[in-house]
Amino acid sequence: MATTEHIAATPRLEATTINAWIKKKCEPIYRKRIIFGMMKAKGRILMNVRENGAKALQWLPRFRRRDITPGDATPSTRTFTPTNVYKQASIPYRTYWMGETISKAERLMQQRADSTLVNLVTTLSGQMTEDFTDALCDEIYVDGYTSANSKRLIGLESMFGVNGCVSNSPVGDPKDSYAQLTTNLGTYGGDWTANSGKGWPTGTGDTEYCFWSPLVVDYTNTGWAATTKTWPNTWQEAINYLITYGETLQKTKYDLILVNTELMRQAKDSMITKQTFEVTQGSDTLKAGFKTVTYNGIELYDEYGVPDAVGYGLNWSKMELRSLQSDLIAKEDDTDITTSAQLLALDTWLGMRFEAPAYFAKLQAIS
Repeated sequence: MATTEHIAATPRLEATTINAWIKKKCEPIYRKRIIFGMMKAKGRILMNVRENGAKALQWLPRFRRRDITPGDATPSTRTFTPTNVYKQASIPYRTYWMGETISKAERLMQQRADSTLVNLVTTLSGQMTEDFTDALCDEIYVDGYTSANSKRLIGLESMFGVNGCVSNSPVGDPKDSYAQLTTNLGTYGGDWTANSGKGWPTGTGDTEYCFWSPLVVDYTNTGWAATTKTWPNTWQEAINYLITYGETLQKTKYDLILVNTELMRQAKDSMITKQTFEVTQGSDTLKAGFKTVTYNGIELYDEYGVPDAVGYGLNWSKMELRSLQSDLIAKEDDTDITTSAQLLALDTWLGMRFEAPAYFAKLQAIS
């Protein structure tokens, strides 16, 4: 049986012990951050994914419905035209890494029975994993398409770009690109007829008109009934609008509205004399360890890392995280022959996929 002294003397670290430790230290990521936690609870984090040689995460979202043709009782000629109802979406995988070194002097000094190299490395790898997971949690919000973030995750902010507001509407006019498809209204055809005196998303129209367009609700819009158009006064109207039209446009029900902590504080302060928030009872988020509050039938939650002054409408079944490795965070180690230093590296290879921006929503100040 190998002793700890033997392990300390070998040039390569004992892989099973260290990997098990790293995996254990990685677990808190699912208990401390609601997006990772709920995605794991819902089975939306996939490990050891293989894309059949593809260098990107690819899928085929449906953007169009087939038309029907009115007829009468007399014989008529039917046409049989093939209809393309799919677009190809693609996002790149991203990698993050972290490295540390243990000098030969440290290894030699750690060979006593009560202070082995394994203890040194497990402590070091534990700290590294905590640092790694804490930083990785914040990457979920990144716009990976900007030049400054070209190597970072294609996160939530990668699909919510707008150019002002839609005319006569309290929602942003989508102007962005996600998974190599544009979010602009009407880009892929179709027509839309809004209600009289209103703009999109009211009214009716073709599926392809907004199949890739997220709902970005402007909580400072002049159209709200509140006298002062700021979040503490308009948040209820804005959330009601988000819930109503999110469900109407895509027949999707948001599982959670995740907001910046300061927005949550202001919302709670605005309800001091009314007390209409309810604590969640028996929900999936509570079972996963997250205590949310409920407003108008939907759960609200805030946590560290959510960008300033914004909120998101999330749908767990329409998002997933794919890891190319068997663990979210993997370890590699080696010895630098020139210095005899032990090198320890952590890395992740992953892709974040939102099935379609139209299944998600955002709350922000636009006006």
